[in-house]
Amino acid sequence: MNIKYVVELSENERSQLMELVSKGKSSARQLKRANILLMADVMKPHQDKDISDALNVGTSTIYRTKKRFVEDGLSEALSEGARPGMPRKLDANQDALLIALACSQPPQGLCRWTLTLLADKLVSLSDVETISKASRVDYEYKRVSVANIFMFFDRHKGWRKAKVTPAKKAEDFAQCMKELVDEHYPDADKIHVVMDNYSTHKAGSLYKAFKPEEALRILNRLEFHYTPKHASWLNMVEIEIGNMNQQCLDRRIPTWDKLQSELVAWEKLRNEARATIKWMFNVDAARKKLTRAYEKLNQS
Repeated sequence: MNIKYVVELSENERSQLMELVSKGKSSARQLKRANILLMADVMKPHQDKDISDALNVGTSTIYRTKKRFVEDGLSEALSEGARPGMPRKLDANQDALLIALACSQPPQGLCRWTLTLLADKLVSLSDVETISKASRVDYEYKRVSVANIFMFFDRHKGWRKAKVTPAKKAEDFAQCMKELVDEHYPDADKIHVVMDNYSTHKAGSLYKAFKPEEALRILNRLEFHYTPKHASWLNMVEIEIGNMNQQCLDRRIPTWDKLQSELVAWEKLRNEARATIKWMFNVDAARKKLTRAYEKLNQS
């Protein structure tokens, strides 16, 4: 059953509303309700649709304003009214604990708290005795050193290895390839390595770092695949490097030991989760995007 609420203003109420609207000093919502009541008054009644078009309000707002006037009077119709909203999920102590967690150091290997990490940590903590306020510290920034990071990434296994080196020399690359063959994939007959065209990413780097017999032994287990120039995005490892930069390295790391320990912790979290990527660039997409390259291959 639809209930129709009829607004019948007294002279005093009408004068009060006219004065409220003419001064324009009240809140926008209160002024809108006052105009609704004035236009709905039986002295010069307007249809709800006309009021809605004139004041740019919904018919549900008009209905609620008229209902509150009829049932509770003018002051209640003009007021905001209580809004119950969603019930609180945390009490005051839990709120304080959550804020303290968010302001504390994130877990090792991560540069910031995420909502998921905060939720898991809050659930795991049943109680806290004291919550200390972090002191404000001023500091000066001084660059101590720079580092290079080699990233290995196996999408199928959800495995990655971040190796920190002081530089990106031929010897560093050669050592990475040796570890890939002897430590990470000792049982593989052939390891396919996708990489960019950096000057040290060559077979010659292994001959520079090792004796010829050792270099040949390692190279016989490897097959290099190079991404086209200016197209390193074709290498899936670039996505994982972006994840590393965002999740672990997006901050100042003061020491070499701290960098290594943070990377080991990040790497452990990702490997335990077997985190991988969804690679969308398949052969059909490549043929569309790299048309010119395929034309050259067909001509040859």
